Amino acid sequence: MRSIAVKSPDGTTMAAVEGGNSAGPSILFIHGLMQCHLAWRRQFADPALAGAFRLIAMDLRGHGSSDKPVGKEHYRLDKL
Repeated sequence: MRSIAVKSPDGTTMAAVEGGNSAGPSILFIHGLMQCHLAWRRQFADPALAGAFRLIAMDLRGHGSSDKPVGKEHYRLDKL
């Protein structure tokens, strides 16, 4: 698994991890409220899944290793 950092349009750094077969079709895992990319650790550890697919799990804004900006304006969908 390797870590990835991506900047959103408003400058917030979003964290993600990538693993599996880099030549395979991609699966993007998005966690629920109050979780992080670790919610998908069992999928990343599955040899059949990791052998066939490129696996990407992100930490949503304000969660896990992603930035946690202060202020509700940073969490409005119309401002992202």
